[in-house]
Amino acid sequence: MAKVLFLSLLFVAQLIQAASPDTPNLLLILVDDMGFADLSMQGSRQIKTPHIDALAKEGIQCTQAYVTAPVCSPSRAGLLTGRLQNRFGFEHNIVDRQDRLRPEFHAIPLDQPILSERLKAVGYRTGMIGKWHVGESVPAHLPNARGFDVFFGIRRGGHTYFPTEQKNDLYFIPRSSPRQGTRSSRKRFLPV
Repeated sequence: MAKVLFLSLLFVAQLIQAASPDTPNLLLILVDDMGFADLSMQGSRQIKTPHIDALAKEGIQCTQAYVTAPVCSPSRAGLLTGRLQNRFGFEHNIVDRQDRLRPEFHAIPLDQPILSERLKAVGYRTGMIGKWHVGESVPAHLPNARGFDVFFGIRRGGHTYFPTEQKNDLYFIPRSSPRQGTRSSRKRFLPV
């Protein structure tokens, strides 16, 4: 699985490059439920993370950055917008069934610019791998509509550890896709 993830990162890295040689490449990693010392660069002797260690050695480490919420959707919203998510009404996780809310309120509000949109405005090509979980109820909330050229991942909060054809919500949406947010062939992403 680690080889697949690493190869996926290399593939997306080829698609997403800085606007010019003088512009730095940006790689932002957000991991749910990871402790401070869970990486070998942070002192873990149990888990070896040589590729992440190399990225940290060559880049900038933010050692005193804290999430703005104890659950994933609000902390992602805070990171993507650069604002405390409570200031725009995103205090709780998005759940599948919210009958009391209109669909347009199940996401980061469209009037809140996010990092990918700001980077696109200055010439970057952008991509995202992993869990979106900040809105999917209407097409304007999907990653490609919010400034990402490439998206490979799940749009909801999670999936089972061993996905099945019926439950697999894994999407690959290249920048050339005419349809925003359509599910690719599910069988392609099932484990062999």
